[in-house]
Amino acid sequence: MNMANEKKFNVMAEGLGRIDILNRISMLYSQRHIFVESLSFSPLGNGESRYSLCAVTDENTIRQVVNQMNRIIDLRKVAYREV
Repeated sequence: MNMANEKKFNVMAEGLGRIDILNRISMLYSQRHIFVESLSFSPLGNGESRYSLCAVTDENTIRQVVNQMNRIIDLRKVAYREV
């Protein structure tokens, strides 16, 4: 990966608030050796939570990871934006 193409991205998702989902999200990033600056988990009520993270990578890679996050059944509204 060309470090000149690396940018900072915020990724946010909402879904069920379970620790296994948080683990699956962190595994997606660690498998690709993506540097995660921060990762947070906030309960929204009714068993739902918001997952937020800040990652440094290129746009193609973050797009692929977000697509993989969309395949996690208990997640919805996964989106990213460049910081």
